[in-house]
Amino acid sequence: MISFQAKCPGGRVEWPCALAKELESGKHCWILEVGEKSSWAVGVASETILKKMSIPDSCKEGYWYIKLFKGKRFQAFSSSMTDLSQNPKKIAVYLDFDKSELLFVDLETQITIHKFKEQFSEKLYPLFSPGIHDKGPLILQSVSQKDVKETLGRHTSLLLQLLFDVREILGKYISLLYQRQNDPERFTLDTEWNEMLTSQDIETVDRNTAHGDLHVSEDNKRISFQGNVKCPGGRAEWPCALAKELESGKHCWILEVGEKSSWAVGVASETILKNLSIPDSCKEGYWYIKLFKRKKFQAFSSSTTDLSQKPRKIAVYLDFDMGELSFVDVEKHVVIHRFKEQFSDKLYPVFSPGIHDKGPLILHSIPQNKTN
Repeated sequence: MISFQAKCPGGRVEWPCALAKELESGKHCWILEVGEKSSWAVGVASETILKKMSIPDSCKEGYWYIKLFKGKRFQAFSSSMTDLSQNPKKIAVYLDFDKSELLFVDLETQITIHKFKEQFSEKLYPLFSPGIHDKGPLILQSVSQKDVKETLGRHTSLLLQLLFDVREILGKYISLLYQRQNDPERFTLDTEWNEMLTSQDIETVDRNTAHGDLHVSEDNKRISFQGNVKCPGGRAEWPCALAKELESGKHCWILEVGEKSSWAVGVASETILKNLSIPDSCKEGYWYIKLFKRKKFQAFSSSTTDLSQKPRKIAVYLDFDMGELSFVDVEKHVVIHRFKEQFSDKLYPVFSPGIHDKGPLILHSIPQNKTN
């Protein structure tokens, strides 16, 4: 733990800091908890920092760090300054000395905060400053090899999602994975990406499975509510349409919900074939996320989980054999929710436009261009 006790001398306020061992090559990772601190800085510096053990209050050669100032200004500093928006509580710092990459990741949201690309030629020292505006500590955390791999795995997934989004929305080829083209892990990452491409196979609904109160467009890509259905007993179960049944393998589909006030998307077992509707409470055999009148956003299965991320466009990834169902906000590159389940029955992708507006759910086709 590192906490502040004094101000450095002089008129300019340079923040005091502590250092970790020098680094000259290889890959390194460290985890830092900043919590609710109003001010802090973390990054790396060249041997210059040994002269006075403080962080400059402006851009300076030989320093690469991110800094929060009084809970207001969050910026990245090196020879230039970049304003940042992501204000994290727990940070993973990844340094690849030989490839000259320094990456900061928000561990709670799994989003990249900032990345420096620099030609490192001198020794580097990890630096930690608790700032000078509060007495709260910076806390370095011990992380097992397993934890590091899991964190890197989640971040790799985010890079894939970002690449997927850029391909699908902008039609450009920006592969963040290939920035690591000399890494030993490249084959694994490339394989995962190619598998993701080949799994994009759900592009239409089966109009024969659509509830009678739904309208399905001629191209089978738009589903909208056209009735006023309420199930017996006063409870409102939402009508839905299904896509083809899935029994194994990896699958992906993209759904635009836009500004709709209510909708639900996910998968269900064969039970859903009985009434082609989504229950309004937890039920075995259903795994879906649901927005209700723009107010309640929740994940449903045998239990309910409240969600905060309200997306406009969703990527759904199903790995049947691994028992994983993931929902990703395509625009923000954030995992909305992930189910881990042992799937044993056939599954059907489920699409419900809700019963509170007539706006459509829209399934999107994804171009199958290669990244190479």
